[in-house]
Amino acid sequence: MFSPQEVNSAGRIVATFDGETLDDLRHAYDVMDNWRASHALPLNAFYMTLKNRAERVNSKAISAQRIKRLESIAYKLIHNNKMKLTQMQDIGGCRAVLPFVKAVYEDLQR
Repeated sequence: MFSPQEVNSAGRIVATFDGETLDDLRHAYDVMDNWRASHALPLNAFYMTLKNRAERVNSKAISAQRIKRLESIAYKLIHNNKMKLTQMQDIGGCRAVLPFVKAVYEDLQR
């Protein structure tokens, strides 16, 4: 596990790559990948809860989850030079798609 400072430093190295060695860059990508992977377990827990609730509303609900690709994280850091990796809010996400909006609101009222 890496400290938040190490994670942010790795993000800066990847975003700027200014004077570091290739070994430094490789290490920075390893740290970023570890940070990314650390989101998998909490994301999966949230996803399973969402999936179960969505299927309770409608058995045909479709649920999905994703972790942002390492390349996409690097791209976002490069193009948002003030962003810290530890503050990136879309490392992972999940969604449920239901056939009718009405069913969602009906379930909320139960």
